[in-house]
Amino acid sequence: MNPKMSLLELREVSVPLGSCEVVSDVNLQVRAGEVVALVGANGSGKTTLLRAALGLVRCRGEVRWNGDDRAVRDRSAMAKLAGYVPQTPTELGELSVWDSIAIGLDGAFGLSREETERVDEAARLMDVTQLLDRTMTTLSGGQKQRVYLARALVRGPAMLVLDEPATFLDVRHQVELHERLTTLARERGAGVLMASHDLNLASTHADRIVLMKAGRVMADDAPDRVLTEENVSNAFGLELKRVEVDGETILVPRRRS
Repeated sequence: MNPKMSLLELREVSVPLGSCEVVSDVNLQVRAGEVVALVGANGSGKTTLLRAALGLVRCRGEVRWNGDDRAVRDRSAMAKLAGYVPQTPTELGELSVWDSIAIGLDGAFGLSREETERVDEAARLMDVTQLLDRTMTTLSGGQKQRVYLARALVRGPAMLVLDEPATFLDVRHQVELHERLTTLARERGAGVLMASHDLNLASTHADRIVLMKAGRVMADDAPDRVLTEENVSNAFGLELKRVEVDGETILVPRRRS
């Protein structure tokens, strides 16, 4: 896959809700092999923008996948283009972990050998191989989240669209998840568009940060150019400062007097 190819392009996208707009005039592009993180305060429009990109909410403007504005109206096409994990995935009850991952495939008449291998590979990538025989009801929140991510990966989509993918994960698995997403982008040319509340993880692992406020894009650039003290304080209404720790720059809240 051409690493410069645009997988997703939003042009002047707005999402109306009653008499107001929860997303306004957003332009955004995600290329193959690129990790893009949407950041912003609660209510800034991150989730709505992801859903608009997937055709799950009605919007104005253009949404193009691989240059085609018709894909969002074709659920079968979207299933192949994008693996989606929402903030609250559908509970899978008493299904085993293996079956819960396999449900992401079109295995109505059983899975082929290649599809079975895909399930096992997705489980390996999300570190749930040791859980494959367990039922979903026996898993912790973090374990379930990794299964949902494996289910999104199993088709080998061109792009992952993830809404707060580190939800419920402990610190180790948060870091490992972001490292795996970076590896998928670099080695397989997959695009990644994710909403995130963790500015430091996003800054470390994303190629670009898209900072949103009140439904609009405040900044879209490399992490060090977007996550300035001024930008972040403006977006979150909180004074933050950049601190160097062992050669890494992190953002920490300023102490309030």
